[in-house]
Amino acid sequence: MERGRLRLSPKAPIPVKYLRYLWLSCSGFRTYLELLNLPLRATFGYWACFSGALAVVAIVYCMVWSRMASPLIVRKATEYLPPFTVENGQIHSSLPQPHFSNTNDFPVIMDLEGSLNEPEKMFAQGLILRKKELRVWTRDGPRFAVPFERWPDGTVDGPYLEQITQQLSQTIPFLFPIIWLSFMLLGLLQAFIFTVLAGLLERSIDPCFNFSQLFNICLFSITPGAIIVATYMSCQLLQFRLDLLYFACYCFFLVMASGACRMKLRPPKDEVFLDE
Repeated sequence: MERGRLRLSPKAPIPVKYLRYLWLSCSGFRTYLELLNLPLRATFGYWACFSGALAVVAIVYCMVWSRMASPLIVRKATEYLPPFTVENGQIHSSLPQPHFSNTNDFPVIMDLEGSLNEPEKMFAQGLILRKKELRVWTRDGPRFAVPFERWPDGTVDGPYLEQITQQLSQTIPFLFPIIWLSFMLLGLLQAFIFTVLAGLLERSIDPCFNFSQLFNICLFSITPGAIIVATYMSCQLLQFRLDLLYFACYCFFLVMASGACRMKLRPPKDEVFLDE
């Protein structure tokens, strides 16, 4: 049997076919020849299933991380958050306003009167409690706000925060459709962009791929990098730049698979005999 080649019956179940596509996209570069002329319908079906599998891995990872990190988050929050209560979607406190705490590490500011307009200019990162919402900002990450509208009434302490984190953990599985669609659309968009860019170069190369062939190579080349990044995240190997690792792996498979397929498609050169 040739390396990386799995022969299946045309009547093989669709999941078995998709597993074969998964193997072919990761086992080498010449195996992309068997993926080169797949109809786009089969390519889209594979990517939808693979994106679903990645979404399941992401959901499981988030649930495990949530259970492991929740005690630490609750402990840190009860240590640094000022005392306040939530009532009818608003917070109340008897502390003088504005109130600052933990300013040497991650500043926590309570400003129920709204006297601080731009706390981001005071600290590079931090959390500010407003009357109806809390806002978080970091040095490199995005800024976001969380309204208190749906928070249950009560005093914000350890048991209260444990209840909140448990409720958040229970909602993670319901994010599956959003994560699945995000993975699927991002992968298709990435493959389409690289297909268009590669198509511009194909005009000067012989033999050249058509759009469907280029798209198949660009889409299936996502598989190895996605598996590597998912494995690293599952093993908590987060000291690496996973975005750079993924992009490097993607470009490597894309270039090498394209070259291997092109060499096989190129007709053999006529033999030339030179007189001595």
